[in-house]
Amino acid sequence: MHPPTGCAALLHSRPNDFGGRRGEHDMSHTVIADFKCNEGRGAGFLKTLQEALPDTRAFEGCELVEVYTDADNADRIFLYEKWATRENHGAYMAWRAENGMAEMMGPYISDAPQIVHLKSED
Repeated sequence: MHPPTGCAALLHSRPNDFGGRRGEHDMSHTVIADFKCNEGRGAGFLKTLQEALPDTRAFEGCELVEVYTDADNADRIFLYEKWATRENHGAYMAWRAENGMAEMMGPYISDAPQIVHLKSED
């Protein structure tokens, strides 16, 4: 097999977010969490969520967590997450369940959050 040339060579030579080269450490597991809040409760949930995020970011395997709100609906909040492995995310979810996260979210969200595990296709 020949080494990549042209644009492919550039992509493989460019450092990625983890300090290595593309292809070395880009097997992260990506998760989207979709929270639908009760009407008018999005801002309160967002504040509570942001207070909990330092623990999330410190959890083993967490590489990234970004928080987004729906531009057309402040009562819908998304987390974009990168984990070293799907198992790390599963351990995190179990830890949050054991530590009362559902009770904390109860007054704010109208339904269980939708958790989507993504698979990279390129």
